[in-house]
Amino acid sequence: MFSDPDKADIEENLNAIKPIEDAELTDIQFSVTDIVEAISELDPYSATPHGDIPARILCSCKNTIAVPLWLLRKSSFDTGRIPPDLKMQYITPLFKKGNKTDAENYRQLSPSHRIL
Repeated sequence: MFSDPDKADIEENLNAIKPIEDAELTDIQFSVTDIVEAISELDPYSATPHGDIPARILCSCKNTIAVPLWLLRKSSFDTGRIPPDLKMQYITPLFKKGNKTDAENYRQLSPSHRIL
């Protein structure tokens, strides 16, 4: 997020993320219970990014929405397609300390409650 392109080793970074040929994710198993447990770990009073479902609502109806969420994820794994909305992540710079104009004084914060 706050990197200096002049100092980056582009070739090294590209090699680090090169996909493995013919790689398949075939042994990932999860159940409706796993979805319920993941929702249970949410803080119901945590802040929610604009447009997302508030954690308090997710926690309140976790048993009702667990099956549709499981079906969505299972379908994604079975077909090998990830819906574009599931690939998007909101990153917020969180100020740590020091001079607020110095990018190094921020850390990246990504909401961990995105389940959908």
